[in-house]
Amino acid sequence: MSISSVHSELPLWSLTDVSLNWAHGTRLTGINLEIPSGVTAVMGYSGAGKTSLLNLLVRFERPDAGTVVRNQNASSPVNGLDLFWVPHTLGLWPQYSVLEHLTLVCPQSELKHFSPESLLDDFNLKSLSAKYPGQLSQGEASRLAVARALASHGRVIVMDEPLVHVDQAHWPIYWDVIRNSGQEQQISLVFATHSSELVMREASNVICLEQGQVVYAGDVNELYYDPPSLPTASYLGPVNDLSIIPVQNLSDGERKSHFARPEQLSIVKDVRGSYEVKNVKFSGSVEEVTVSQPGAETTSATFYHRPVRTVLQQGDRVSLRLLLLLVCLIFQIGCGKETDPRLSFSETIQWPVPAEGMKVPAPRS
Repeated sequence: MSISSVHSELPLWSLTDVSLNWAHGTRLTGINLEIPSGVTAVMGYSGAGKTSLLNLLVRFERPDAGTVVRNQNASSPVNGLDLFWVPHTLGLWPQYSVLEHLTLVCPQSELKHFSPESLLDDFNLKSLSAKYPGQLSQGEASRLAVARALASHGRVIVMDEPLVHVDQAHWPIYWDVIRNSGQEQQISLVFATHSSELVMREASNVICLEQGQVVYAGDVNELYYDPPSLPTASYLGPVNDLSIIPVQNLSDGERKSHFARPEQLSIVKDVRGSYEVKNVKFSGSVEEVTVSQPGAETTSATFYHRPVRTVLQQGDRVSLRLLLLLVCLIFQIGCGKETDPRLSFSETIQWPVPAEGMKVPAPRS
């Protein structure tokens, strides 16, 4: 989700040499980071420091070293709060009903044309409006926490693994609500997640953490198509390391990157192929294929591609081919540039086709 109306040249937060400790060691160390306006995802394995980073952003915790600066001028002015936080514990109020969770945070100036009931309906909570948090399931409570954040009309919303207790089949429905509300209210969003699909669908920027350190911070598309390393590329799902085995139709000189995503690689049956299938795991959108080269000293290698249906079996001979090379070359070379060669003509004559009158030219190939 890229909300152009929220974009600002100023970062929402600037972190300089930030460290955060706890009794058993260091949670974050050497964090130098700028978080832009718009939608930013925070990724990392469990214990990587996602929650610790978000806690610093919302000032729930203070760093043991370094500075965390919030730029108030980086977000568009709205009538709500400057910042609203959805912690991983959800932070619901046990003494208030579902409906009251929304009406209590909504600015009075917005209540005239904002319907809390409508937002509850968007999150399938309208029938539960009179219930209290203790009477809700984990999934219902997760949806309420997000609905409350949107009702606050905050400039910036920070969410720690939102909707984590909701079945992923319904995530697109609720994220559509989050995105639409974000565009209408001109908010910026920072959220932590383990889902690479969610990041690619909703975020324009991503921060990747590993053992309390930032290993990547930047554009989502750049990380997907031109990652700096294999471990970093894996944050956004399966990736093929082309450097470990030759790929047909691609020389080392043509390789701009040693990595290819599943949709960029095709593994096809080929009786004259150089590789033999050792194992196949088909999971619908991606097929994982382990191959080896008979007679070679190299060990087996695993690749990922996206077939229409699974047809490969153990023992098949296959070839590996990169797809869309022509398209890539076109984009790399570029079209329509001012420096491109152009044809010149001394005279231009136009005539209608078919020709006027009774004589019509015969079709020609």
